[in-house]
Amino acid sequence: MGFLNFEGAMWANDVDVERSYLADLCARSERFIGTQGGGMDQAIELLASEGAAKLIEFDPLRAQDVRLPGGVAFVVANSLAECNKAEGADYNARVAECRMATKVTRTICFLFCFVMLLLHLLLLLL
Repeated sequence: MGFLNFEGAMWANDVDVERSYLADLCARSERFIGTQGGGMDQAIELLASEGAAKLIEFDPLRAQDVRLPGGVAFVVANSLAECNKAEGADYNARVAECRMATKVTRTICFLFCFVMLLLHLLLLLL
């Protein structure tokens, strides 16, 4: 809802802002109410294009269309479950858990690649 108010104010004042900049600004503004979201919702709301999937990356925000095979369809559903992200710590805890899982996965992948490189070098020496 805050985004709609912001977009309406921009339209009323004839202000033109690049959509990727606005998506980034909206994502960062959520942090002022204490949530640590990543900005995926804001990015797709502002950068979506009809008939295409979107690959979205951050730091800095980048988005590109992704061509899908014919016959592919997206199903968008609403669970009707309400969640006030600013009310408790559950949402931020989940964000922290995902960030930690990413770091652990990256470390495991690095170690695996390092071991494979060492084995390759060992085989070359034999």
